[in-house]
Amino acid sequence: MSERSAVIFDVDGTLYWQKGLRRRMLLDLLLGAIRSSSVRQDLKILKKFREDREILASRVQSGFAEAQYRITAEAMGVTPGRVEEAVRLWIYERPLRYLLANRVPGIDVWLNQLRAEGVGLGVYSEYPARDKLQALELEFDVVVSSTDPEVDAFKPDPKGIEVALEKLGVSPNRALFVGDRKDRDQLCAEAAGLDFLWVSPSDAGAVSSFPPPRHLLPPYLSSGR
Repeated sequence: MSERSAVIFDVDGTLYWQKGLRRRMLLDLLLGAIRSSSVRQDLKILKKFREDREILASRVQSGFAEAQYRITAEAMGVTPGRVEEAVRLWIYERPLRYLLANRVPGIDVWLNQLRAEGVGLGVYSEYPARDKLQALELEFDVVVSSTDPEVDAFKPDPKGIEVALEKLGVSPNRALFVGDRKDRDQLCAEAAGLDFLWVSPSDAGAVSSFPPPRHLLPPYLSSGR
């Protein structure tokens, strides 16, 4: 590992605010449910899928890419393909059109500052993130998700961060993880030996825009305000 530094980001709730997006998606779902029984079923599937995914790591030890659909399908009495169809449409595809409008202020500015200083930029998200990053008009050197075969682990297991660090060629003691959830992101960062920066639109002590204040950044990073 070199003396290069890196910043690794969570995506959902970190690079964009989820509240505005969820409000917009709920409206789309409710309007669709008025007209379609299939969308009404989608609503039920999505609710169960999100609940199951929160505790997925406690139910299976590996094979998360397949298990995330199978477990919900068994509970709902539908096929895994039906669950995957609903998730693909309402979690992966339809939200893309609303992401840029909900992007956290200044994230593009901070990424440009970090890149200019030679800091490695990575993403570790529990959901596949490449399409979201494209919709957000943000670029990173490395993108890792929990369901990647080389990871196959959910936060707070540090495997995803470790894979990102290996790809970036950076030591844990020179890397910062940026996330919105203390129960997952912060614990994941601590397990991997990284510094952590908390992002929230309203909580005291958290960052609500970028670049962050300099006093919240570790000494190996100078890009702040």
